[in-house]
Amino acid sequence: MPLCKALHKGKTFLSRCVAYAATQAGIKTLFTTTMDMINQLVAAKTDHT
Repeated sequence: MPLCKALHKGKTFLSRCVAYAATQAGIKTLFTTTMDMINQLVAAKTDHT
């Protein structure tokens, strides 16, 4: 299953399952939307942080 361009094929579900398994193994995870990530990157670039 390609993880790009296909709509409604379970990409979010798969990502959450991987993140859940990682969390259960003691690995810190972050789940965010693409828009939130872009906004944070733009803000960091603007603030030079």
